[in-house]
Amino acid sequence: MGASNKYTVDEQLEQIAFYWINLHGGDTAPLTVRILSRERDVYLDIAGGSRIPKISDRSARTVAELRAAGVGVDRVLLLHDGSRAHSDLFQAVVTLLDPEVALGVLPLSLTGAETTKGAVLVHEDAERAKKVGRGLTVLDLPKADGPAIVERLRQDQYGLVILPLAEESSSNLTGALDERGRYILEYAHCRVFLAPAPGIPQEVVDSTPSVS
Repeated sequence: MGASNKYTVDEQLEQIAFYWINLHGGDTAPLTVRILSRERDVYLDIAGGSRIPKISDRSARTVAELRAAGVGVDRVLLLHDGSRAHSDLFQAVVTLLDPEVALGVLPLSLTGAETTKGAVLVHEDAERAKKVGRGLTVLDLPKADGPAIVERLRQDQYGLVILPLAEESSSNLTGALDERGRYILEYAHCRVFLAPAPGIPQEVVDSTPSVS
């Protein structure tokens, strides 16, 4: 499998899975495919996969030991444009992640008069996190476009990047991505987490206990 101008990486992985399923007449045998290059390290597990656990994996007794053995994610990058919605997501991520997981924050520029206010909010969020003992790194990219972010992800060996999405994008996540987001989703070597803002429930469920 090589570079293609016609098929995305995900589409090529789907083709591999399709061929494997057909090869076994629909009774899929477990298979793990690893695609490794200078810029990408991707696993495809079919029917549960067939990975052989490392000795360090089997002997790990805590999540921290698993991370030390190279399992899972130990570095996360969050994009933050300085908006209130991104600030809310930042607070969620700070309280969600294990303190031992390194957190990086990449400020993104807003347009017009919102630029200064956005920079202030990113700074305030970072300072507030540090006050409660949550260490983090605020990155500085002169040109925070897709290629620059993908390259920084690779250089710093992030295992996950979080892309905030607008509230109205909850029904079509990939369709709501801008050019930068689509590039990251396509070329990032690590997992990409799309995080839409909470939407307004379409139906209201009455949770009041009934009185008999």
